[in-house]
Amino acid sequence: ADVALLMDGAELAPDAPYTRCMVLFDGDDRATRDVARAQFKAAMDAGQTVRYFQQERSGGWVEAE
Repeated sequence: ADVALLMDGAELAPDAPYTRCMVLFDGDDRATRDVARAQFKAAMDAGQTVRYFQQERSGGWVEAE
C-alpha cells in the first residue's frame, strides 16, 4: 500500500513506508483532535507537504487555510 489512513488518534511510525498519510478525526473529540494537531505540526516541522480539509455543514469538504 502507498497510503496509510489513520483514524481515532492512531499513530504511524516515522519510518513507515507510505507515500501519503491521511488522518481522519472527530473535531468534537478534544483528545483525538489534539493528537491530529500534533501529527500535522510534526509533519510540517519535518518538511512534509501537509493539507487540512474541513467538512462543511452541507457535507462537502473544503481546504482550510
